Amino acid sequence: MIKKIKTFAEKFPYSVGRTFSVLPFSLRLGSQYKMFHSLARASLEWNDRQREDYSIKALHDIVEYAKDKYPCYRDYYQKHGVLELEIHSLNDFRRLPPTDKSFFRKHAGDFSGVYRLNTGGTTGTPFSFYVDKHAWAREWAHMHLIWEMRDYHYMNLNLALRGKNLGNTNIRYNPVHNEFLINTYHPVSDYLPELRYLFRKRRIQYIHGYPSAVYNFIIELEKNC
Repeated sequence: MIKKIKTFAEKFPYSVGRTFSVLPFSLRLGSQYKMFHSLARASLEWNDRQREDYSIKALHDIVEYAKDKYPCYRDYYQKHGVLELEIHSLNDFRRLPPTDKSFFRKHAGDFSGVYRLNTGGTTGTPFSFYVDKHAWAREWAHMHLIWEMRDYHYMNLNLALRGKNLGNTNIRYNPVHNEFLINTYHPVSDYLPELRYLFRKRRIQYIHGYPSAVYNFIIELEKNC
Protein backbone atom coordinates (compact mmCIF):
# COMPACT_ATOMS: atom_id res chain seq x y z
CA MET A 1 0.00 0.00 0.00
CA ILE A 2 2.80 2.40 0.95
CA LYS A 3 4.56 1.61 -2.34
CA LYS A 4 1.42 2.44 -4.35
CA ILE A 5 0.87 5.73 -2.50
CA LYS A 6 4.54 6.66 -2.99
CA THR A 7 4.39 5.95 -6.74
CA PHE A 8 1.19 7.98 -7.08
CA ALA A 9 2.46 10.91 -4.98
CA GLU A 10 5.71 11.21 -6.94
CA LYS A 11 3.69 12.46 -9.91
CA PHE A 12 2.32 15.49 -8.06
CA PRO A 13 3.52 18.92 -9.26
CA TYR A 14 5.06 21.24 -6.67
CA SER A 15 1.84 23.23 -6.22
CA VAL A 16 0.02 20.07 -5.09
CA GLY A 17 2.87 17.97 -3.71
CA ARG A 18 4.10 20.68 -1.35
CA THR A 19 1.05 20.05 0.84
CA PHE A 20 2.10 16.40 1.03
CA SER A 21 5.44 17.40 2.55
CA VAL A 22 3.82 18.53 5.82
CA LEU A 23 3.21 14.87 6.66
CA PRO A 24 5.90 13.40 8.94
CA PHE A 25 8.04 10.67 7.40
CA SER A 26 6.51 8.11 9.74
CA LEU A 27 3.32 8.51 7.67
CA ARG A 28 5.07 8.80 4.31
CA LEU A 29 7.34 5.79 4.78
CA GLY A 30 5.45 3.69 7.31
CA SER A 31 5.83 2.44 10.86
CA GLN A 32 9.24 0.89 10.20
CA TYR A 33 10.63 4.39 9.67
CA LYS A 34 9.45 5.55 13.08
CA MET A 35 10.73 2.41 14.80
CA PHE A 36 14.23 2.54 13.29
CA HIS A 37 14.52 6.30 13.65
CA SER A 38 13.78 5.95 17.37
CA LEU A 39 16.19 3.01 17.63
CA ALA A 40 18.97 4.88 15.84
CA ARG A 41 18.48 7.92 18.06
CA ALA A 42 18.53 5.79 21.22
CA SER A 43 21.70 4.01 20.04
CA LEU A 44 23.59 7.31 20.16
CA GLU A 45 23.53 6.98 23.96
CA TRP A 46 24.63 3.35 24.05
CA ASN A 47 28.00 2.34 25.42
CA ASP A 48 30.35 -0.04 23.56
CA ARG A 49 28.94 -3.10 25.31
CA GLN A 50 25.36 -2.23 24.36
CA ARG A 51 26.35 -1.70 20.73
CA GLU A 52 28.16 -5.01 20.62
CA ASP A 53 25.25 -6.86 22.25
CA TYR A 54 22.82 -5.41 19.71
CA SER A 55 25.14 -6.30 16.81
CA ILE A 56 25.65 -9.88 17.99
CA LYS A 57 21.90 -10.48 18.39
CA ALA A 58 21.22 -9.00 14.95
CA LEU A 59 23.96 -11.13 13.36
CA HIS A 60 22.61 -14.23 15.12
CA ASP A 61 19.08 -13.57 13.82
CA ILE A 62 20.31 -12.94 10.25
CA VAL A 63 22.40 -16.13 10.13
CA GLU A 64 19.59 -18.26 11.58
CA TYR A 65 17.12 -16.76 9.09
CA ALA A 66 19.48 -17.53 6.20
CA LYS A 67 19.92 -21.15 7.30
CA ASP A 68 16.19 -21.60 7.88
CA LYS A 69 14.93 -20.03 4.64
CA TYR A 70 17.60 -20.77 2.01
CA PRO A 71 18.99 -24.24 1.20
CA CYS A 72 21.98 -22.65 -0.57
CA TYR A 73 23.12 -21.16 2.75
CA ARG A 74 22.60 -24.44 4.59
CA ASP A 75 24.63 -26.30 1.98
CA TYR A 76 27.34 -23.65 2.02
CA TYR A 77 27.65 -23.70 5.81
CA GLN A 78 27.51 -27.51 5.85
CA LYS A 79 30.35 -27.62 3.32
CA HIS A 80 32.49 -25.44 5.61
CA GLY A 81 31.54 -27.30 8.79
CA VAL A 82 29.69 -24.44 10.49
CA LEU A 83 26.04 -25.40 9.96
CA GLU A 84 25.44 -25.90 13.69
CA LEU A 85 27.39 -22.80 14.69
CA GLU A 86 25.37 -20.24 16.65
CA ILE A 87 26.46 -16.61 16.85
CA HIS A 88 27.04 -15.57 20.46
CA SER A 89 30.12 -13.42 19.91
CA LEU A 90 31.93 -11.56 17.15
CA ASN A 91 34.52 -14.35 17.12
CA ASP A 92 31.73 -16.81 16.29
CA PHE A 93 30.68 -14.63 13.38
CA ARG A 94 34.25 -14.50 12.09
CA ARG A 95 34.17 -18.30 11.75
CA LEU A 96 31.54 -18.11 9.00
CA PRO A 97 32.86 -18.45 5.45
CA PRO A 98 32.53 -15.24 3.42
CA THR A 99 30.10 -14.99 0.53
CA ASP A 100 30.89 -13.04 -2.61
CA LYS A 101 29.15 -11.96 -5.80
CA SER A 102 29.81 -15.28 -7.50
CA PHE A 103 27.84 -17.05 -4.73
CA PHE A 104 24.82 -14.81 -5.22
CA ARG A 105 24.99 -14.95 -9.00
CA LYS A 106 25.03 -18.75 -8.81
CA HIS A 107 21.98 -18.80 -6.55
CA ALA A 108 20.16 -15.74 -7.94
CA GLY A 109 17.02 -17.78 -8.54
CA ASP A 110 16.79 -18.71 -4.86
CA PHE A 111 16.07 -15.17 -3.74
CA SER A 112 13.18 -12.76 -4.18
CA GLY A 113 11.96 -9.45 -2.81
CA VAL A 114 9.79 -6.42 -3.42
CA TYR A 115 12.54 -4.35 -5.06
CA ARG A 116 15.30 -5.57 -7.35
CA LEU A 117 18.34 -3.26 -7.25
CA ASN A 118 21.53 -3.10 -9.27
CA THR A 119 25.04 -1.97 -8.47
CA GLY A 120 26.71 0.34 -10.94
CA GLY A 121 29.21 -2.30 -12.04
CA THR A 122 32.22 -0.02 -11.51
CA THR A 123 34.33 -2.99 -10.35
CA GLY A 124 33.14 -5.37 -13.07
CA THR A 125 29.79 -6.78 -14.16
CA PRO A 126 26.71 -5.07 -12.64
CA PHE A 127 25.24 -7.05 -9.77
CA SER A 128 21.53 -7.46 -8.95
CA PHE A 129 20.02 -8.13 -5.53
CA TYR A 130 16.67 -7.87 -3.74
CA VAL A 131 15.52 -5.83 -0.76
CA ASP A 132 12.29 -6.04 1.21
CA LYS A 133 9.48 -3.48 1.31
CA HIS A 134 10.83 -1.78 4.45
CA ALA A 135 14.36 -1.22 3.11
CA TRP A 136 13.81 2.45 2.20
CA ALA A 137 12.14 3.19 5.54
CA ARG A 138 15.14 1.81 7.43
CA GLU A 139 17.64 3.62 5.21
CA TRP A 140 15.92 7.00 5.46
CA ALA A 141 15.42 6.64 9.22
CA HIS A 142 19.21 6.59 9.61
CA MET A 143 19.89 9.20 6.93
CA HIS A 144 17.51 11.71 8.44
CA LEU A 145 19.00 11.24 11.90
CA ILE A 146 22.43 12.09 10.48
CA TRP A 147 21.00 15.13 8.71
CA GLU A 148 19.19 16.28 11.84
CA MET A 149 22.59 16.62 13.49
CA ARG A 150 23.13 19.40 10.94
CA ASP A 151 19.79 21.07 11.70
CA TYR A 152 17.81 19.37 8.93
CA HIS A 153 14.00 19.47 9.25
CA TYR A 154 11.75 17.25 7.16
CA MET A 155 10.03 20.29 5.61
CA ASN A 156 13.32 21.73 4.32
CA LEU A 157 13.46 21.84 0.53
CA ASN A 158 16.32 19.88 -1.07
CA LEU A 159 18.02 19.63 -4.43
CA ALA A 160 18.80 15.98 -5.18
CA LEU A 161 21.49 14.61 -7.49
CA ARG A 162 21.33 10.83 -7.18
CA GLY A 163 22.04 9.56 -10.69
CA LYS A 164 18.37 9.67 -11.63
CA ASN A 165 17.51 9.43 -15.32
CA LEU A 166 14.32 11.44 -15.80
CA GLY A 167 14.18 10.96 -19.56
CA ASN A 168 13.34 14.23 -21.31
CA THR A 169 12.63 15.98 -17.99
CA ASN A 170 15.43 18.10 -16.52
CA ILE A 171 14.01 18.84 -13.07
CA ARG A 172 11.13 17.13 -11.28
CA TYR A 173 9.62 17.72 -7.87
CA ASN A 174 9.41 14.67 -5.59
CA PRO A 175 6.93 15.35 -2.74
CA VAL A 176 7.78 12.12 -0.91
CA HIS A 177 11.14 13.65 0.08
CA ASN A 178 10.27 17.29 -0.57
CA GLU A 179 13.05 17.64 -3.12
CA PHE A 180 13.70 18.72 -6.68
CA LEU A 181 15.37 15.87 -8.56
CA ILE A 182 18.01 16.86 -11.10
CA ASN A 183 18.44 14.73 -14.21
CA THR A 184 22.19 14.10 -13.94
CA TYR A 185 22.15 12.53 -17.41
CA HIS A 186 21.74 16.03 -18.90
CA PRO A 187 24.43 18.76 -18.80
CA VAL A 188 23.55 21.86 -16.78
CA SER A 189 23.88 24.00 -19.92
CA ASP A 190 20.79 22.23 -21.34
CA TYR A 191 18.50 23.49 -18.60
CA LEU A 192 20.24 26.55 -17.14
CA PRO A 193 17.21 28.92 -17.47
CA GLU A 194 15.01 26.32 -15.75
CA LEU A 195 17.56 25.96 -12.97
CA ARG A 196 17.90 29.71 -12.48
CA TYR A 197 14.12 30.02 -12.23
CA LEU A 198 14.06 27.25 -9.61
CA PHE A 199 16.65 28.97 -7.40
CA ARG A 200 14.88 32.32 -7.68
CA LYS A 201 11.43 30.87 -7.02
CA ARG A 202 12.13 28.24 -4.33
CA ARG A 203 14.20 28.32 -1.15
CA ILE A 204 16.55 25.38 -1.65
CA GLN A 205 18.27 24.68 1.66
CA TYR A 206 20.25 21.49 1.06
CA ILE A 207 21.90 19.60 -1.79
CA HIS A 208 21.74 15.82 -1.47
CA GLY A 209 23.59 13.50 -3.82
CA TYR A 210 26.58 11.40 -4.65
CA PRO A 211 29.75 13.42 -3.98
CA SER A 212 30.93 13.00 -7.58
CA ALA A 213 27.55 14.18 -8.92
CA VAL A 214 27.48 17.21 -6.61
CA TYR A 215 31.07 18.08 -7.53
CA ASN A 216 30.37 17.92 -11.29
CA PHE A 217 27.17 19.91 -10.82
CA ILE A 218 29.02 22.72 -9.01
CA ILE A 219 31.78 22.75 -11.63
CA GLU A 220 29.19 23.05 -14.40
CA LEU A 221 27.45 25.87 -12.55
CA GLU A 222 30.73 27.77 -12.28
CA LYS A 223 31.32 27.40 -16.00
CA ASN A 224 27.80 28.46 -17.01
CA CYS A 225 27.02 31.16 -14.45
